[in-house]
Amino acid sequence: EAKRLKVLTHVHTAFSRDDPFKTVYVQNRVDEKARKILELLEKGGHLYVCGGAAMAKCVRKALLQSLIFLRNLRDGKADAYLDALSAEG
Repeated sequence: EAKRLKVLTHVHTAFSRDDPFKTVYVQNRVDEKARKILELLEKGGHLYVCGGAAMAKCVRKALLQSLIFLRNLRDGKADAYLDALSAEG
């Protein structure tokens, strides 16, 4: 329903425990889709991640690396950008 209403436009999943021979973590998906994720965030999109606190740190690290390498946000600017997004909600 959310996709039909265009409230939700992209869904990417990662299940680390479904297949013992092919482990996929959320941070892997962030790395794979980094350009699109950043594009959507810059257009006012939201990123929702479900999982544990340790996983959240890994996802944040992947986002930071993407911002540094793809958007050249250095010297704490990537951290500040993510903090601002979090504060906006």
